[in-house]
Amino acid sequence: MFFIESERLKLIPLTHQQLLLLRQDRALMETSMGLTPSFMLVDPFYYAEIIDALDNFWLPNTLAYPDKYLWYTDWELVHKTTKHIHRRHGLCRLSK
Repeated sequence: MFFIESERLKLIPLTHQQLLLLRQDRALMETSMGLTPSFMLVDPFYYAEIIDALDNFWLPNTLAYPDKYLWYTDWELVHKTTKHIHRRHGLCRLSK
């Protein structure tokens, strides 16, 4: 798996298969990656934007260009110690 990392964080590009899991259920995708499910609550406006990006850009392009998927995918920011996906400011909040 390709990723970019710092001392505390990893930036992970999602593969086509991971994007399919994200489209189905975020917690399923996170678990499949060995991460702790974040249980993000995403604002409905931004959720619709994410679904649009999945259906109309990320999924079709990662399928069409699997060797160049890094350019056509979503990237997740993961805290290395907790293995939680770092929340996207303005897009969501973590549930309790």
